[in-house]
Amino acid sequence: MTVEATSNSNIPPGRVPGIANALLKVVLRSPLHRMVSSQLMLITFTGRKSGKQYTTPVGYMQDGEHITLFTDHQWWRNLRDNAPVSVVVKGKTYQGSSNAILDKTITEQEMQRYLGRLPNAARAFQVQKNSSGELDRSAMHEAAQRFTMMRIDLHQS
Repeated sequence: MTVEATSNSNIPPGRVPGIANALLKVVLRSPLHRMVSSQLMLITFTGRKSGKQYTTPVGYMQDGEHITLFTDHQWWRNLRDNAPVSVVVKGKTYQGSSNAILDKTITEQEMQRYLGRLPNAARAFQVQKNSSGELDRSAMHEAAQRFTMMRIDLHQS
């Protein structure tokens, strides 16, 4: 998942200016990471065509040795077929392997679980609450069609 935009109305929900991502990279690698690291982590991966390393802050959900994340950017294509990744989670660096989950039913189920844990992230997915105060199912379904889900299995050190 991309990080949530705040004040600039010209930036679509879920998008942040490059300067914000650069600042988040510094914060997530510093002792100040505690301010945001319960919801954001850094992922580093290698471009499949360029061979260049990329690092980006992303929202995540961790269950033991497994991390789930979502994105609507094309960089997900670099995270298929047990692609090696490095992640910085709560100030610690881990190695892992990533797989894209292309089944949209699973994506929708996991997105619902993710937003159950991190309801403030709903804006980044453009999922609103309905009149009952619950996440709108239709918007959740649409979001699952736009986003790609990745699972990262962390390796034991």
